[in-house]
Amino acid sequence: RLRREQAELSNLLHKVPAEQECPELTSRILDLHQQIEQIWTQKKFLERNEPLPVVASAPKLQTNNLGALQSKAELTVKIQKLREKRSKLKIKLDNPKAGIASKSKWEIELAQVEAAIEESTQARALL
Repeated sequence: RLRREQAELSNLLHKVPAEQECPELTSRILDLHQQIEQIWTQKKFLERNEPLPVVASAPKLQTNNLGALQSKAELTVKIQKLREKRSKLKIKLDNPKAGIASKSKWEIELAQVEAAIEESTQARALL
């Protein structure tokens, strides 16, 4: 959500003439970037350290919803990474200087990535 807003604002920058200053727009883009970096820093911290123990008095229904949300979020991140990999593979395949052996390897990898995207998307939809 933050990345989408940042991208939309960045796209607006192209519409602003080069000689015109737009501090409101650029400061908002930088603010969003800092928020995103902070979220990733927290995520990496939590991955490195063990999660906090769940309080025994917490209802199980809430932990199930939390687990489903976490699984859905993990699938979303996995899908995004796969999409980025797919994009990079397509760029490699478009390179006319690439060898035939490399291209065939990348085509196989691309097919595997697309299958993984489809599988992960379906799994996320079921949650």
